[in-house]
Amino acid sequence: MQDDFDKFINSYDLRILHSGGDYGTFLTWALGWLDHKEYQDIQQLHTEAAGFYYHMDNYINRDYDSGTVRLTVNDNHATSIVRLHYNINDIENDILAIADTGPTILIDPTNCILEMLNNRETKMLQQASWSKIENIQELASQIQTWLNVFDKCRNLQHENLYIVKMKQLVKKPAITIKQAYQWWRKHHGVRSNDEINDAIAYWQSKQKFLNHDENILALLRSNDPLLTQNIPSILKSRLCNTAQQLSSKTDIDDLVYNQCLQKLSSDCPEYKNLVKKPKVSNMYPAVLHVAKNINKQLVESYKQVVDRNLSSCIIVIHNTEQGGQSLVNILNSITSHTEDLFYELSIDKLSLQPFNEWIGFLRTRAKKIIILDRKNFELEHALRISECTASADINKVFSSPGNSTVFDNVYDRDNTKKILLKDLVDSFEETIRLLCNWTQTEITKPICATEYFTNNKYNSIDQEYNKIHGGFSYYAKYKKATEYLQS
Repeated sequence: MQDDFDKFINSYDLRILHSGGDYGTFLTWALGWLDHKEYQDIQQLHTEAAGFYYHMDNYINRDYDSGTVRLTVNDNHATSIVRLHYNINDIENDILAIADTGPTILIDPTNCILEMLNNRETKMLQQASWSKIENIQELASQIQTWLNVFDKCRNLQHENLYIVKMKQLVKKPAITIKQAYQWWRKHHGVRSNDEINDAIAYWQSKQKFLNHDENILALLRSNDPLLTQNIPSILKSRLCNTAQQLSSKTDIDDLVYNQCLQKLSSDCPEYKNLVKKPKVSNMYPAVLHVAKNINKQLVESYKQVVDRNLSSCIIVIHNTEQGGQSLVNILNSITSHTEDLFYELSIDKLSLQPFNEWIGFLRTRAKKIIILDRKNFELEHALRISECTASADINKVFSSPGNSTVFDNVYDRDNTKKILLKDLVDSFEETIRLLCNWTQTEITKPICATEYFTNNKYNSIDQEYNKIHGGFSYYAKYKKATEYLQS
């Protein structure tokens, strides 16, 4: 890996180091465009689906897991710039070693963490190089990680290293790009000011999260009397206008604003610091403070609802009543372990805290997590229960409509896999083998289905009700289930 990397990194006049989501692709294009008169226009390299990733620049991809390095070359234009991500696990040594090879530009996203995270989630999810932030624990982990990264980046010094602040790239893009180019080439480039301004205007028109951190802070300040009490009226109006520029509210924004900033206690130091100095750098500790308190609550709740250490367990979290317990019993019975490896945890036991908080917490506690979701399977599930259990409480299946959507925003991860109860029923043995393969557990006994899984009397009844009743299908299913119970 190192020999190939050295060969690639030394083949170019300029290296651009960045983290992803911090406009590294745009900066790479802009400097190449300033350097070559015959170069693709910005309108040619943008697509609605892939953003500016349509620009095929020279890019070095380092895969640390496999120990491989790959160079993607721009065949359309001869350019002497290469782009790559720095090694987040060895930042200082990696950046300085790359700067040793020649001129290197580093993008520093200090005070643009939320903008960067939103960009990463929007663009990098498509390339499977980024996992969606689903809960406060994951958000807090990302913020803390990048705060540490930026602290290290800011202290780096090297004669070949030039640092571009993402904040300046957002606030003053024209002058920031021109200054970076002049540092590299020692002249002004081949583009006029009008060309540069037009290109930047087009780029800005395609960005959803420009100045996002400032806008979220402005939204908080405009709605909090203590944070605005010393601001003149004319500035309050400007603050409201800034808050309104938060045109795109994402899941990350909801976690930051509604789940964290809105829950700040007025007597905590983090809130007092915001009142004293309402700036973005004080907003991040406020988010981390709330996340820490939520984690403490989860620790206490965990002690109440879980009766064992789950660090070596595979949890099956479900909203299926008997279906989840049956799955766990089957998995434990067909695999060879001295104690039960699979642990059943019903969503009903986790009602003490919102589930999006639980999932992030449990991912740090369990070996692996299987999510078993009854979505669009409520009626068949209820009727299956009634067939195999004389004392079945069908009403319980429909007592919490929210339980049918609670897993909607949970996504597969390395340690988390979501399956539908419908798929388990329709392809029972195949799904069991898939789960054992994913959990790396050996099947040592025949796979035998319980009565719940073998009953095929009501196949596809939920699809029929969804098609006939549309938005009222949940109520129609409940009515059908109660009628059946009474008959």
